[in-house]
Amino acid sequence: MMRSLILALIFTASFSATAQTSLLYSISFPGYMHHEAEIVLHLHNAPAGPLTFRMSRSSPGRYATAEFGKNVYFVTARDASGKALDIRKVDGDVYEIREHGPEVTVRYTLFGDRTDGTYVGIDRTHAHLNMPGTMMWVEGLDKAPIKVAFHIPDGLKWQVATQLVPTNDPYTFTAPGLQYLMDCPTELSAFRIASFTDTNPDGKVMTFRVTLHADTDDDTWNTLVADIKKLVAEEKKVFGEYATYDYGTYTFVLDANGWDNWDGMEHRNSTCITLQMDKIGAAQIPTVLDVVAHEFFHSWNVKRIRPRSLEPFNFTKSDMSQELWVAEGFTQYYGNLLLTRAGFKTREDELQLISGYMNAFLHSPGVKYFTPIQSSEQAVFTDAGVSVDKSNFANTFFSYYSYGANIAFILDMHLRKDFHKTLDDYMRALWKDYGKTAHWYDVHDLETALGEVSTPAYAKNFFDEYVYSSRHDDCTPYYTTQGLTLTNKSTGKPSWGEVSYRTDQDGHVVLDRGTVMGTPIYQAGLDVGDAILSIDSQAVHSATDIATILSASAPGKTVSVEYSNRGVHGTVQVTLGEAGQYAFDADSTDRQAWLGAQ
Repeated sequence: MMRSLILALIFTASFSATAQTSLLYSISFPGYMHHEAEIVLHLHNAPAGPLTFRMSRSSPGRYATAEFGKNVYFVTARDASGKALDIRKVDGDVYEIREHGPEVTVRYTLFGDRTDGTYVGIDRTHAHLNMPGTMMWVEGLDKAPIKVAFHIPDGLKWQVATQLVPTNDPYTFTAPGLQYLMDCPTELSAFRIASFTDTNPDGKVMTFRVTLHADTDDDTWNTLVADIKKLVAEEKKVFGEYATYDYGTYTFVLDANGWDNWDGMEHRNSTCITLQMDKIGAAQIPTVLDVVAHEFFHSWNVKRIRPRSLEPFNFTKSDMSQELWVAEGFTQYYGNLLLTRAGFKTREDELQLISGYMNAFLHSPGVKYFTPIQSSEQAVFTDAGVSVDKSNFANTFFSYYSYGANIAFILDMHLRKDFHKTLDDYMRALWKDYGKTAHWYDVHDLETALGEVSTPAYAKNFFDEYVYSSRHDDCTPYYTTQGLTLTNKSTGKPSWGEVSYRTDQDGHVVLDRGTVMGTPIYQAGLDVGDAILSIDSQAVHSATDIATILSASAPGKTVSVEYSNRGVHGTVQVTLGEAGQYAFDADSTDRQAWLGAQ
């Protein structure tokens, strides 16, 4: 009898004695050195009729599609007697069995060699599994109970870090259904682990586990865990309590190695963070905390204060939401702010970050022509979406992270000046109305909650100007109440716009991306791919040459630019504008209460 069938029958006997359909996964790694896993999926008491098996096309926390089906091969199916069943591939990530009995076993090989929050990374050091990229699932059985058993290769001392529900066997776990399974990234490796607890106002004790697969020393590890504990407690202050984590536990799954990819991915009861670092020492801890601060805030904002458009998550397509400017953008604002409140960053650090967001806000045509709602809708193309053709995102898209962070900051200043309240009050209102009650929200609900903190008329006006349209107003009265001044640090300096350059094989300096609408260089008709040969008859051989020539000019002056591209050679006139590099300065008074520990 096949080993996979024996395993399936053992699972069947131990997992269910009823007629309920259940799913039983067995995951082993005989080809881990080749980045492969062998996965056996057994259906016990399979429903009658055709069965459709799918690999996901999207993943919780990601909004664009990912073609996980491309990494699955050697797909076979058998019945209870070991007889082969006809399993047909009907789409790139979809398989179908039309005739079968009550016991069905599907086996497939999975390839994975990308360690991040979206994909699967399997090698000699670990198996890093994002569940949508790992698990084939059965259409229509979303609520069927699930058991997952991991089989560790001989000689490897791998443990399992996951928010799947533990059993008496340290390598066997359960999940109440598909949505829970897919929201539990899992790391198998010889990782470090530590835990700490904190108590909610209702007396419930929350346990936090920190796991780390990385090269580090004991002192760094102990400091990192202590810092995460401090940061977690600071984030709790915003909402007044932790979320009630399923099964009372929250897990930080940290993976830092030179072959990893940079990523952070929030989940309901855990967060998956991957960092491209050869080693974590004291100097790397601030970088780790940067990601932890953002992702842990998501355990409230997006995993529980959740847009209606994302619940339940649809694994068959991209998941579009109009509210990512709050779900991601407000989280971006708070991630940095809470690092400052907890003492890990200085007030000057935070003001520099906000200055960067404001610069992008003031310069991007994506803000001028597209609302934060429309920016959020673009996530299905921009959130790690892959395409081969060029886009015009430089002019048609502004990141909902930065967009939302700016709106969060502006709203914080408004509430402090006009109502002697804070953005924290707004987040607590969202938590009370939508997070704790699991009543998913839409944009109108966000406006209603703001009306509770301010007034309905005020909320309507704010949303009309900043959400349903895009306002570039003078917020000086709001900044000054917090002792802040926004000034242009580049007054009098010439500029033709923010431009990126590269050097081609002929040694020419080439515009490396699309020029931005409204800038002098765009108005003159220059764009991506144009080689800049000379400016006012001065030859250009490097980006430094361009900066030197322009700096000797002045705003309002017209320069003659010689270019070539795709066999076309010409000259255009560019009338220079004034550079705009804005920054916030803080007065010496202690009026930045929003930056201090709360």
